[in-house]
Amino acid sequence: MDRGVANNVTFTDSCRYGFQDYHGQVHKIFGIGFLPYHRWQSIRFGWTYHGGDLILVHSYIYDNGRRTIEPMVWVPIGSSTSMSIIPGPDGGYTMRAAHVVKHIDIRPKWGYKLWPYFGGQNVAPHDIKINLENIK
Repeated sequence: MDRGVANNVTFTDSCRYGFQDYHGQVHKIFGIGFLPYHRWQSIRFGWTYHGGDLILVHSYIYDNGRRTIEPMVWVPIGSSTSMSIIPGPDGGYTMRAAHVVKHIDIRPKWGYKLWPYFGGQNVAPHDIKINLENIK
């Protein structure tokens, strides 16, 4: 996964849901999983809905099996936001969501793309649509 992954992301109105049943769950947008498997080492963007017209985008990282989730940026439903995970010059990776940049010190070479996933303990309450437009 030498080139990383980058997308313009648009959350549709379908991303609104009654959040009482999903409190504390971070849904996944996209990212990179590394061998041996993504719950051991991965870099992903996650999201949560808190009501209204905004989505909170998170960094969602597994490093040697330890999960870390940190808020990055609020984005409006319906507007496109650029997000990328690219190799950094020092061997780690750089995450960028809108104007927010975060360095991740994970260094494996072999990876695979991870795509949207809703939930954890609960299934999606209805069809959720997130538009991902690959950035070349």
